[in-house]
Amino acid sequence: MRYGEVKAYYEDCGEKIVSEPLLQHLRGVGDILAGAARSVLARYLRRKHGLGDDFINYLALAGYLHDIGKAVITRVWRGQCIKYSFRGHEAVSAYIVARLVREAEITDDIIAAAPVFAVLYHHHAMSTEKRIEIEDLKKIRPQVRSARELANLIAKAIKPLPRSMRSNLEGAVPTAAEEVMSNLEEAIAMVGSEIDDWLWYAAASKEGGFAVLTASVAALVAADYVTAASARTSPRSGFSAAALEFARYYLGVVP
Repeated sequence: MRYGEVKAYYEDCGEKIVSEPLLQHLRGVGDILAGAARSVLARYLRRKHGLGDDFINYLALAGYLHDIGKAVITRVWRGQCIKYSFRGHEAVSAYIVARLVREAEITDDIIAAAPVFAVLYHHHAMSTEKRIEIEDLKKIRPQVRSARELANLIAKAIKPLPRSMRSNLEGAVPTAAEEVMSNLEEAIAMVGSEIDDWLWYAAASKEGGFAVLTASVAALVAADYVTAASARTSPRSGFSAAALEFARYYLGVVP
């Protein structure tokens, strides 16, 4: 399977087919967040919380990998339309991001936690058990065929990051891919226990830490909405209007 064939979104309703390559989507969202170094959000984080370019780079990491779990979790729901359903992809994506940032041995808890928190909650703040039931894993059909293919996709997704940063992350990529492909159940269970606990500890470890994590999620949601083909075909709602306004003002993006 070539990288362009791994989908971030797919819907076939007869005359209407909407499809978006995963790598294209990841790059689009990550590039928005990487370019936010001079945004209103970045100025706020520097002034209020003392977080500079390193923080923005790790937030960009969240963007480049926020949907990487879709390469592993794919189901087709058949009715009048054929759709890919990626329920639980947030948990898999968060697990991969957590493995990478821990390999980087970041000393600031909030910088390490923010990308994981943003990925895990970029769709909805629900418990991991509601995101995906373990028994559902038997119905999963991965888009990638092997851990090596997943690792290559991860490496391609994060390639725009600064080389010095990538060198601290790349050592964990093959291991994270292998762990996810060989034992998806264990990876998801870990997100529901250890990672969730670590995130809330990090939020409480810094004054204003929860505000930083919330801003990180908002930034990822906004970048995701601006980029996603699925969002562009959906009816406008109060949520979408808020995401677009955040993208325009805080990220300096005009969709």
